[in-house]
Amino acid sequence: MSGAASPPYTSLSELLAALGPLLLTPYGPRDGSLPADPDVRASVVWDPLEEVPPIKGGVLLMTGASLAPDAASSAIKEAAEREYAAVVLKSRDSAKETIDVSGAGKVQVLVAQDDASWNSLHALISAAVSDPAEMRTASIADIAPGDLFSLANAIAAMAGTAITIENVNREVVAYSNIADQGTDDSRRDAILGRAVPDLPWYLARYRAVAMATTPVFFDQEHGALERVAMPVRVGSRLVGSLWAFDEGGTRSEEVASVLADAAPIASLHLLHAASAFSLQRHRRGELLTAALGGAQMEPGAALTLEKQMPVVLIGFASSVETGADIDLGRIADIVALNAEAVRRAASCTVLANRVFVLIPGADQLTDERIRNFLTASQRAVAGTAEVHLRCAYSGPLHSVADLKGAHTDIETAFRFQNIEALDEAMSTEKDRHRILLQELSEGTIAAPERLLGSVREILEYDAANGTEYAATLLAFLDTFGDNRRAAELMMVHENSQRYRMRQLTKKFGIDVDNPGQRLIMWLQLHLRRRERL
Repeated sequence: MSGAASPPYTSLSELLAALGPLLLTPYGPRDGSLPADPDVRASVVWDPLEEVPPIKGGVLLMTGASLAPDAASSAIKEAAEREYAAVVLKSRDSAKETIDVSGAGKVQVLVAQDDASWNSLHALISAAVSDPAEMRTASIADIAPGDLFSLANAIAAMAGTAITIENVNREVVAYSNIADQGTDDSRRDAILGRAVPDLPWYLARYRAVAMATTPVFFDQEHGALERVAMPVRVGSRLVGSLWAFDEGGTRSEEVASVLADAAPIASLHLLHAASAFSLQRHRRGELLTAALGGAQMEPGAALTLEKQMPVVLIGFASSVETGADIDLGRIADIVALNAEAVRRAASCTVLANRVFVLIPGADQLTDERIRNFLTASQRAVAGTAEVHLRCAYSGPLHSVADLKGAHTDIETAFRFQNIEALDEAMSTEKDRHRILLQELSEGTIAAPERLLGSVREILEYDAANGTEYAATLLAFLDTFGDNRRAAELMMVHENSQRYRMRQLTKKFGIDVDNPGQRLIMWLQLHLRRRERL
């Protein structure tokens, strides 16, 4: 078990307001047996093998309820007897008849979404009750949980200078936009790029902030104005940082005081935003999995995807052999982070041994923007996970039904890339001829028993005599009958090329003037050559 208590306390209604209905909702109607608004003193993680500790006002997180329903039922009764403020079940557990909540008595049963992390809930509740007096008196406490842009503006108004809020990954998650508050190129670049560049002097600053527990002051450097930075923590865990201008360095202590006061509240907002976004990301990924998986989608899920149209579907596949030890989850996280920099509502999922991304707003995405995203993702995965990715992407898709066809095309593109050892990204729209060529090669048109008699004879003659009649004919067909260009491809004199073509007609009876025969000969020779690569 784990818990913490430090008076004064926050109330249950304040806790629910702070965390919001996305994370916690009361189970069942409130009746007269429940206290009006009990104090919340601690977040307690339940262990099925231990007794419920006597913590009046605790919130008991029923982490193992589904695995031990009888023990969970008893623990709920114990929590009521020990005057807990609430117990928390996941929504999947609250619906189980095997868990008896009738014994809850005077303790409120709360329901968390199945996708909510127990660790995040524990951290959020602990943060909410750690200093409730400060939360109630501060003007920024009225801001809705997770509304980081409003929080940034509120802190900026108190500090009298521009504010940037960043998460632990050095991503800009919010920034103030109050008129007449200055900015510089460094802040502008970070906002536009949604992240701070990996430059040595930036990294040195972040190391200093990560090691600190109080505000850190930075002088002008590389064209950037003076800064005051405050680490944002939940307990000892760093969850982000607050950054403020201090132009001229004349108000450092005043700005630092505002940041220090705001940091505990910012921690709650950052955790809430991260948890809420994680839930949304997971649900978007599930929708994409359902759309690509071939199963019939529920009308509501299909409608959610339709609202994002037009979209672009992008696939990533490792260039190494199947079966290699690859952490696809880690690769998906890296790709998702890059995709969300393009569109915050991008979806990402792992299907079989592929990573797929769905980016909405395709009508506003240029081909160059998509390829920049692909390159950035490839570099990030290569640098972090040491895996080289091949990638393919669709054109704009305008309905959910188009997704399955785009998925098939991308898989075909991967097979083409593997055969041709092609590392460049493929567009299933612009490279449609390659997709169709791969589909043809996987059919029977070039199977040995389906070859034209003349084509079979040419291949057998070359194999037996070491000649290049098949390559000569293919070069001729590739260049639309231009013997001069065909000779260049074969690296022979033009007269030699013409002589070989005459021999082909004489030995094997081919008719290059017959358009149907030309088409089939070209397809079969081309596909047979691909098989030998």
